[in-house]
Amino acid sequence: MKFNTIILCLVLWGTVCFIAIISGLFKSIKANKLYSIQMKYLRQFIFLAGRGVNSGNIIRELHCTFIRERRLRKTLIRAMRMPSSQGLELIYQEIGCEPMNVIHKFVLERERRRGKNQLCEIPEDIIKYFNNLVEEWDEKVIHNRKVQNRSNIKAFLEVIVFILLDLVLYSYVQTDLSLVIFAIANTVGVIMFIILTNEGYVVDKKKRDRKLARVNGQEKKTRPVKWIHNLYQLVGGLGLIINIFIIVSEWLGPVA
Repeated sequence: MKFNTIILCLVLWGTVCFIAIISGLFKSIKANKLYSIQMKYLRQFIFLAGRGVNSGNIIRELHCTFIRERRLRKTLIRAMRMPSSQGLELIYQEIGCEPMNVIHKFVLERERRRGKNQLCEIPEDIIKYFNNLVEEWDEKVIHNRKVQNRSNIKAFLEVIVFILLDLVLYSYVQTDLSLVIFAIANTVGVIMFIILTNEGYVVDKKKRDRKLARVNGQEKKTRPVKWIHNLYQLVGGLGLIINIFIIVSEWLGPVA
């Protein structure tokens, strides 16, 4: 009966992890699409702004560029009906990323000072600065994805190792306590893996408080993930210690 419970737990955990991985893949595809749109938008915006095109006409040109992107096309149509500052803010809220805010503000400030109809080409050094911002952001996004993928693989392997260790120890002990440890510790591990998998596939999007989920290419776990990871390591570690203590006690008992 106890081994039937273990098999049921394994099937349940396997199913939940499989669903989490599939969900993560869909989010990854969505994030990649957004990332592609952001890069295309930034390149085209810099190109048009560099030629001296005003913000209103840039939005119209971008509408033609993204005519096949249904979600962004609707946003651009709404943006065209607004004042330029509000239109660019709407676009930023929809697909915003770190360098976009800097470029938008520069263009709007330039128009405020010179007027929309008196714009000339943007100096080459400023265009180069904008392109460098985009390149740095691009490298950060790629690095963060690699970091997240490593975190997911590490979490998955950690869960598998704890499950196998608990299973081996339970096969020796076969007590109710070791079964409870097996169920609780690995359930927490599966929950940790699900949260990690689903939080990671997000393209670097600047939030309104100007804080990034990851800064300077270094991963910053959100508090719930860090808390549950620490809990998992604590519960899993204590579980292994208790099981090993029981095994050693039973082995030393007959010897004594």
